[in-house]
Amino acid sequence: MAGRTIRTLEDLRALSDKERSERRRALRAISLARAEGWPVEEAAEELGLDMSVVRDWASEALRATRGGLTYPKPADALVRFRPLYVDGSGVFVAARGSEESDLYARILEAQWRYINGEGPASALLPYEGIQTPDGGVVDTDPEVLKRAALEEPEIDGYRGLF
Repeated sequence: MAGRTIRTLEDLRALSDKERSERRRALRAISLARAEGWPVEEAAEELGLDMSVVRDWASEALRATRGGLTYPKPADALVRFRPLYVDGSGVFVAARGSEESDLYARILEAQWRYINGEGPASALLPYEGIQTPDGGVVDTDPEVLKRAALEEPEIDGYRGLF
């Protein structure tokens, strides 16, 4: 069965709360299975999720089932949305696949830790010059980040979507 496809933030917003929760948990099961080297069935069980939900939302991230076990592909092309500070504003960026999504998560972690005084500005340096798919540039300048955070302190208001 082909999975349900989300390509835009509007697609995601059109989902019901239950559907967004299922999708978020299915993607988490894939991520957990990758991180731990587990079959996806084990990760889904750990998260209290039925495997059919994972198949519905993330089928393209799954290898063929063999011997009753399904392992995740090393990477996938599923779109995930990540908040980031880009060009002086807090925005949502469509990450095209698991690897890009992981990169954006690391960038946001460095940005957020710096803004909140928990991390050094030097942690931002590896991300200098990185462009988003729409051509924006990830903010790594400490002064720009401070201004952006003051102007848009609720970047984590995205939690209801994900």
